Amino acid sequence: MKLTIRKSINTVVKMSLEETDWATWDFMQWFVKEQVEEETLAMNLLDKLKIAASETVGDNYILIGQRPRQST
Repeated sequence: MKLTIRKSINTVVKMSLEETDWATWDFMQWFVKEQVEEETLAMNLLDKLKIAASETVGDNYILIGQRPRQST
């Protein structure tokens, strides 16, 4: 889905450059910026999930929102 959106945005931006339609090009820059921010946010979240999934305490994996079990 996100790749389809990115391709669509890029297509419109490219067309606006080819047609020298600067008003459209300028308008589309907001969408480009938002798409970059969304993709960066998603990648950062995935990186954090990978780190959280790989951290262990003893034989117990730490899951987001869970505390390691106390040995009794």
